[in-house]
Amino acid sequence: MKKIFLVIYADEIGGAELRFFGLWKEAIRRKDINLNYNIVISKELFKVLLSRENEENREILKTQENVILYDFDIGYSNLKEFVNKRATDTDVLHFIDVLPLKSSNANQVFSITQSSLKNLNIRGRLAQVLGAFYSDKIDILDPSIYVKFSKLFFYKKNSLTLTTNSYCDVDQFESTSFERKKDWFVFLGRFEKGKQVDKLIEILPQIHLELKDRFKNDLKFIFIGYGSLKESVEHKIKEREYNNIPIELMYSSTPHEILKESKFFFSLQMHNNYPSRSLLEAMSAGNIPICTDVGETKWLAKPDFSFYVPENFREDDFVETCTRIRNTPLEKLARKSELARQTVLNEHTIEKMFKHYYEVYNTLPIEKK
Repeated sequence: MKKIFLVIYADEIGGAELRFFGLWKEAIRRKDINLNYNIVISKELFKVLLSRENEENREILKTQENVILYDFDIGYSNLKEFVNKRATDTDVLHFIDVLPLKSSNANQVFSITQSSLKNLNIRGRLAQVLGAFYSDKIDILDPSIYVKFSKLFFYKKNSLTLTTNSYCDVDQFESTSFERKKDWFVFLGRFEKGKQVDKLIEILPQIHLELKDRFKNDLKFIFIGYGSLKESVEHKIKEREYNNIPIELMYSSTPHEILKESKFFFSLQMHNNYPSRSLLEAMSAGNIPICTDVGETKWLAKPDFSFYVPENFREDDFVETCTRIRNTPLEKLARKSELARQTVLNEHTIEKMFKHYYEVYNTLPIEKK
């Protein structure tokens, strides 16, 4: 039986880690007779997952022999040796956004999980190129990166695949009826420059001014997350002009409880919002996206249910968008909420993602030559 080793080198959890942890859980649930799925994670990440997951998934983690733990402090080069000793020439080493081995008897799959190469410095971009060079299969999340790598690696173009979708737990991120939702506008993500949370906070007084007369059902702006800008954001909202604005700044291990009640969601990443995990979760919970119109954002936050601002938005851009939101009839907003969730239910399922990777693994040879 061919073994799959999903290798994740991280001590904290993000969208990519959650995506492949979900893939592993789905594989364990299906008990496929042709493939044996193993997940290789650090002890640190294992503890994080235990704290986040529900009781059923915690039991899966604690009792599964298919969970291989390593110490994050051993370093990546030692991790690769650690994994390679466990794989035979019939197996697959699947490296998640980290460099695979220069050579291995096992088949190697390399997943590029970046939504844009612009997110990386020169060294980071070089690592993606080397990872593709060393691998037997290259799985790429962002379509623009796929096009670039198809040209760069024209001689192994058949080894490149474009990831079909991302997914979220639609049962956990469920939606209440739009009429029962609160007039909450939510930001969920890391407080970093690339997410533009600082720019959003800067113009929040004007946004509040534009929306406060239309949205009166417990109007609130909720910012959920952590990161390097958290302290400066906390300091900013203490200024006098924010005194009458209902703002809540928090970290939550159960964001689905908030998104279930909220109506609107800010996704303001630079370069690309596709396929933002937090945006998927918000849409699944029936939130209407307010996004930067950049990259392949419209593949996910589609025009029939989303509102947009430019990537380098200014106050005037948001005022214009807020005016459109304010002038949209309630029944049309309710329809947008419904369409957002339906898009996730139809296009971003774990079943679809599992099928994609099942085909990736099964197109590799049983024994590497």
